Amino acid sequence: MGTKRVHMNQWWVVMVVLPLLLQGCLVDLKERGTEIDPLLLSQLQPGLSTKADVLRVLGVPTRNSVVQDREAWIYDYSIENIRSCF
Repeated sequence: MGTKRVHMNQWWVVMVVLPLLLQGCLVDLKERGTEIDPLLLSQLQPGLSTKADVLRVLGVPTRNSVVQDREAWIYDYSIENIRSCF
């Protein structure tokens, strides 16, 4: 009876501990657009920098828009953090 009881206790330990050991998480980072370096941005001066300066420093904008009847260049950047735990 004693040996059978020891094996039963070991079985329960394995059933409780094994899932804990097999647990894990996956992290997936998705970047959209281009991150703008603040040092590059500091090279531009409002009212003084030209469109050519902006294109040289920041590259082609993600999209164009009109804000208060003026052309606006929009540079989108986002990071999506997806976590999956099992």
